[in-house]
Amino acid sequence: MSPEYRPHIVNVNVKITERDGWFVAICKELPGFYLVHQDREAILEDVPEAIRVLVKAQHDLDCRVLPMKKSFDLTQERQRPARKSLFPWAAVLDNSLAVPAHA
Repeated sequence: MSPEYRPHIVNVNVKITERDGWFVAICKELPGFYLVHQDREAILEDVPEAIRVLVKAQHDLDCRVLPMKKSFDLTQERQRPARKSLFPWAAVLDNSLAVPAHA
């Protein structure tokens, strides 16, 4: 029987603040991540593609980027509710980097 594999998932927290009528998104987990937009909804729409492009540029890895909900728990430890300015995302790296699942 072949071993069970699961994709490698990276938690990416994007902090959005408002400065002088502009919304600014930064991320500690991805150095160089910096988005600016005048519309809050538009910046939220741009975040997944920006994460994907930056991961590809910095690490030459393809990934899918999905919004995480408060109840979504990657570590199976209890997580604190996100602040309104902090938006959690999951970057699911290409399956070629999958690691064996532990039984």
